Amino acid sequence: MRVHRWQRAVVSISATLVLAVCAPPRPAPGRAASGSVRDAIVAVERQAWEAWKRKDGAFFRTTLLPNAAYVSATGLSTREEIAKGMETDTCKVDGYVLRNEEVHSLSPDVALLTYRAMSDVTCGDRLVHADAWSSTLYVRDGDSWKVSFHQETDAQR
Repeated sequence: MRVHRWQRAVVSISATLVLAVCAPPRPAPGRAASGSVRDAIVAVERQAWEAWKRKDGAFFRTTLLPNAAYVSATGLSTREEIAKGMETDTCKVDGYVLRNEEVHSLSPDVALLTYRAMSDVTCGDRLVHADAWSSTLYVRDGDSWKVSFHQETDAQR
């Protein structure tokens, strides 16, 4: 079944709205986060990219919330599908660059990270270069930040 661009947008918006409504009152909606909150969230995202390079599914099982979702060109994936995919993927991550990271505080316990990611991956004898705009929705879980939702949209060339 083919998922249209507008259907992906509806899923993304719906997930964000559900989390925002369930969260405590927002002090300053959309305000850019700075300091320790920004640093912690960007650090977790970079750790996820390193875990992808290592094919470390355990990292994703502990860092993603149980009901986390990932939306990509291939569709919607659950936490376990993401973790298993990381472990069984035969491609090798040669390198990546994350740029334009911005963290927006949606509430004291919910933040949205947006950024541009470029990666080079080797699959067999084929080099694949990816360039995407990404967003990750983080939820504070005690003293740590967990991933609730992640999506990637191919950047126009």
